[in-house]
Amino acid sequence: ETADVPADVASPAELFPLRPEPAEGLRLPVELRGVYAPSLAGCLAYLDGIQAPDRAGAVLPAVNGDGGLGTILATSRRVYLFDPDDTECALTAVGPEGGDPGFAFTCSGAPGGTARALTLAPDAPDGPAPVISARLDDGPATLLRQCHPLGQLGKAVAPLWLSEGAACAVSVPTIGARVRFAPDAAGGLVLRLMPEAAGAAGGRLYGAIDGTALEGAGGVWDGDGWVLPLGPFAEAAERLGWGMFLDLRSDDGGFSARLPLFGSSAAMEVLAGCAAGG
Repeated sequence: ETADVPADVASPAELFPLRPEPAEGLRLPVELRGVYAPSLAGCLAYLDGIQAPDRAGAVLPAVNGDGGLGTILATSRRVYLFDPDDTECALTAVGPEGGDPGFAFTCSGAPGGTARALTLAPDAPDGPAPVISARLDDGPATLLRQCHPLGQLGKAVAPLWLSEGAACAVSVPTIGARVRFAPDAAGGLVLRLMPEAAGAAGGRLYGAIDGTALEGAGGVWDGDGWVLPLGPFAEAAERLGWGMFLDLRSDDGGFSARLPLFGSSAAMEVLAGCAAGG
């Protein structure tokens, strides 16, 4: 006989719904990856907001609640729209060589809705920064200029990843919490999450890297924060180092945070070094 699960507790599958997967082998060109906005004023507002960030999440664009395309993030295989539905788009097709240089994406829809379509195509720049033409579904084409290349975001966040020296741990603040990573005696990597809000404690904590839920029974609250085992050290550190986002959510709905993993690769190297040194 199994114990009843409270109706207000979500399963990991519900916490991290399936999202479109990119086609194998397709990549957006390096020079097109970055943060884009529909206007120079939008770029300046974004750049002003990420000056001397005090937490990793501060380098992400604000949510665009006006409808249409606002400030977006384009990575090698995905585009994040930062709209109220948290829409993510996966690269599924590329125009033929010598033909239309466009890139087609399949996007997650609103909860309970249908998938959406996004197309991007390089456009004539009016300066050194790339410009793309973007179209969502059957809407009008919107010109977006690159505000910040993707590769530079890691440099902005890197100083926030702090090594705790003799403790063989690294920690980083994000919006709503501080996240700490450390190897354990069994050869695993363990995450400790300390929320800023006093009432956040409760339920189990689950995580997902780039939309793929982490395996395991979830993290438990120990009085000061959640403790979440991430699995064998080498494997977990590699996933974090190559990942874009680590999403963390409690199954009772009381806590949710997104940690951008810009700068995490160097932090994992620090942990690997001190873990190997015993």
